[in-house]
Amino acid sequence: MAFNTHIPYIKYISGSNQDLFVYNFKLFIDQDITVDTIIGGVRKRLLLNHEYSVTIDGDKGGYIH
Repeated sequence: MAFNTHIPYIKYISGSNQDLFVYNFKLFIDQDITVDTIIGGVRKRLLLNHEYSVTIDGDKGGYIH
């Protein structure tokens, strides 16, 4: 059995008013996705359920908000 070793990656560049992002790959749990932000050239990993949340919509993907 072959396994997909490709890690899905989506890079968004957003304005300060955007707060909803769509992803189109299957997740099993919300901890399977991480969100980073870059402010003033410094990368910061955001905290799940404190600074962002994940909605899983079955096999279709879901939303980060």
